Amino acid sequence: MQRSRNNRFGLILYTSRAHLLVPFTHDSRVIGYYLRLIDSLPMPTHGSLPVMALQLAQQEIADA
Repeated sequence: MQRSRNNRFGLILYTSRAHLLVPFTHDSRVIGYYLRLIDSLPMPTHGSLPVMALQLAQQEIADA
């Protein structure tokens, strides 16, 4: 990410639902901060539906 200065990144977590953790940002430090916290974050639902994350990602890209 540090080499991609002009790109924006976001972070989506998913279980049985998708959760936008970090909206698009140019600041790779923000992404790095949340990546270090992922294992300690409580998720409100359980399961594994990656299609939900892909749908949310498509929506976020379209809205960008």
